[in-house]
Formats: sequence, structure tokens, C-alpha cells
Amino acid sequence: MKINKIPVEQALDVLDAHIASIGTVTEWGWHLGYSRSYFSIRFREVFGREAVRLLIQAKFELAQQILQKSPDISSKDLAQSAGFSNSRALRRFLRNNYHMNLTQFREMSLGLPDPIE
Repeated sequence: MKINKIPVEQALDVLDAHIASIGTVTEWGWHLGYSRSYFSIRFREVFGREAVRLLIQAKFELAQQILQKSPDISSKDLAQSAGFSNSRALRRFLRNNYHMNLTQFREMSLGLPDPIE
């Protein structure tokens, strides 16, 4: 079975269309028909930055948009809507990439004042 390959130049369009189902650079590469390593190399050549950095930023922004549209959304539903396997995966993502917990993320995303101030 031959896989139709989509040009790497269209990677951002593919990410926009499938962001909730793309959790890793490997999955992103698969959507385009490439291995993770080839996709990562070509992505950096074409866009001048690492695919993983852009994916992290896009997932963060998606979660923010969902939260802003539905401020009372549960952690579980927020995680699922943003393409994380569960709320624990979302919490780990925020902690590892942005050094914040889910409460801090909610407050920042919704523009809520810091309760300590």
C-alpha cells in the first residue's frame, strides 16, 4: 500500500485541521506520510524551527481557546477537547512545558487576578 505524501510545506494546514488528534510529532508526520525523523528534519529546513516546539505552542493555544469559550469546562473535558488522553496528561503537559498547574493556566487564560495579590 502506497501512502500519499503531503508536502511538508503544508504541515501547518494539516496541524490546524487535525490538532485535536495530533499529540506527538510522530503522529503529525504520519498525517503527512513521513517518519518522525524525516518530518522533523524537513520541518526545520522549511520553517526554521523545531516541529515539537510549534506543536507544544499550538496545543497550549488550543487549550486556551477552548477554556476561553467555555470557562466552566471540566479538566477532563478540556483535556479531551484539546487532544490529550486525560486531565493528568494535560496537567503534565502544562507542568513540563510551562511550569504551571491547571489552576494557574485557567487564571492566566481567563485573565483572572492572582488571588495572592
